[in-house]
Amino acid sequence: MTGWEGPDWDAEWFLVLHRDWTCSWLDSLFPVYRDKRTWLPLYGLLLVWLWRRLRSTGLVVALMAGASVGIADGISSSVIKPAVGRLRPCRTEALQPFIRDLIECGPGLSFPSSHAANHLALSMFLFLLFRRHYPLASWLALLWGFSIGYAQIYVGLHFPLDVLAGSALGALIGWGMAWLFLFLQPGWHSRWAR
Repeated sequence: MTGWEGPDWDAEWFLVLHRDWTCSWLDSLFPVYRDKRTWLPLYGLLLVWLWRRLRSTGLVVALMAGASVGIADGISSSVIKPAVGRLRPCRTEALQPFIRDLIECGPGLSFPSSHAANHLALSMFLFLLFRRHYPLASWLALLWGFSIGYAQIYVGLHFPLDVLAGSALGALIGWGMAWLFLFLQPGWHSRWAR
């Protein structure tokens, strides 16, 4: 039994992004780029920087960033995906002739994209905390979050609507966690003047 199939425009845009707007270097890059293990060194460097720059407050930032990702993943994977039941594009029978074999399809459902939700939760949280003090890095973090979602479409694992919904969910969670952090740390922005 299959669940929701989504609107026609979503499948049409998937085909444009997955099949038509392609090039060989992205075919090589995006399977690695979208893999969460690729970013482990970056996460490690971020933890070291937070500890060296902010000490115990940096650990609170790291814990709340991790909680943002955990909440986004839990809601997208354990609540919404089973309720909607949408198959991944690479598992959708009508799209099989058009799927480019860039990555193993894998099990699981498609709506919303947990990759998009998780990465947007993290990048939005960091963006809202650091945008005043590190504007370029903050905008790059946000762009990184969105680009992970795009890579999920490119490799054939998600429809555009999956990524849009996952991104919106993640951004909302990241915003909520940033608001909570700033509420709990009222002097956050003034500590950067030291």
